[in-house]
Amino acid sequence: MRSAVIALLPALIVALAALADLAAAKKSGYKMRLVDGPDKSKGRLEFYVQDTTGWIKPGWYPTCESSVDARDAKFYCQLMGYKRGRPFYSPAVSISKVEPPYPFIVDVWCSAPLWPAPARRQALGALSASASSTTAAASDAAASDETAGARKLRAAGAGGADGAAGAARRLLKLDEFGEFMPVGESMSRKQLPIATAKGRPSNCTVWFSRTCGRGAFLLAGLECSNKRFTGGQQMLPPLPSPPPPPPAKNAFLRLKPLESNLCYGGMCGPNPNPEYEFKRVELLVADPADVTNKVWAPLCGFDPNISSSFTRNVSMHVCRMWGNYPASLASTRAPTAGLIINFMYALPSGAIPSGGFDPSVVPAWASIAPPTTAASLYKPARLMQDNDGFTVSNAECEGGLFIVQCRTVIDV
Repeated sequence: MRSAVIALLPALIVALAALADLAAAKKSGYKMRLVDGPDKSKGRLEFYVQDTTGWIKPGWYPTCESSVDARDAKFYCQLMGYKRGRPFYSPAVSISKVEPPYPFIVDVWCSAPLWPAPARRQALGALSASASSTTAAASDAAASDETAGARKLRAAGAGGADGAAGAARRLLKLDEFGEFMPVGESMSRKQLPIATAKGRPSNCTVWFSRTCGRGAFLLAGLECSNKRFTGGQQMLPPLPSPPPPPPAKNAFLRLKPLESNLCYGGMCGPNPNPEYEFKRVELLVADPADVTNKVWAPLCGFDPNISSSFTRNVSMHVCRMWGNYPASLASTRAPTAGLIINFMYALPSGAIPSGGFDPSVVPAWASIAPPTTAASLYKPARLMQDNDGFTVSNAECEGGLFIVQCRTVIDV
């Protein structure tokens, strides 16, 4: 009997320690938690944020791994009632389950208890002026060195390179053609208070960003305890780089300013008002006279009044090829169509002025299958040249040239 009790002592000690850690965690005055870990004292760090402005939905939000070092880990664990804390990694905890853009927590600052090392946050420009006088540069640098060294560890059984590679690729959203859609660095941040457990005033603030940074897929995990840690940290192997982007689309399409002899309604050439500047479209195609050569073919128009949605979708396809979407998202740029016009520019007749559009020297003309009813759907391929019904001919456009206005907007 005695030997059986002695044999159970190690398991009993571990269970009592876990219960102590769980009891300690319940002391936290803030709505923060550790999830998806092997026990209640290990997991992904999440904060509950209730935004009264409507910018985000109330709920639990994860923290970026790049924003949590060894000092942060200890501080967050102490906020939850523990004595000690350190970063924790595992595939279930560390790899994001959501697709960006998504509100990720990139910084936390508390006025009470005062966050001990704001030097890094000052560099990020995220710390309020009232806290800027508190510094701990030396200890913060030491913690950064400790974290950098820990990240060199490669623990066996932490997910494996193959599993991490698949996870990394799943994190990137695909467009309708199977292309990975990168997400660029955030252009702005949103500051919100952390919710408290009993609705009391919050002394802690989080900063949200739309991504965890360029190419980063890891979320912060913590291991908290009231005992001294034994053994090394289990670290996740580095995730591979995202797959290379496909060939650029903008190499197969170009926009040309309207020549002086391209007219509509008495207006010829480019509009002097940049807000209304339209351009004609040219596509790179095989020369009908010699398919081994590539030539630029003007895109023929169609009656845009048959289906306004069809016309807009064609314009969007043109602009996305021109702006190399979705690869352009890596630099937070999103090409879009501007004003949609309900007419075509007729081909010029008569004498061709110097610098004017001369149909007689055009080697090829490109056309898409036009709409036939208001309900006609435009079904784009990755490149317009691969659309069903796309044709190339040496015969001039019958109705005129397709005209478009493309713009680039900041995707934030």
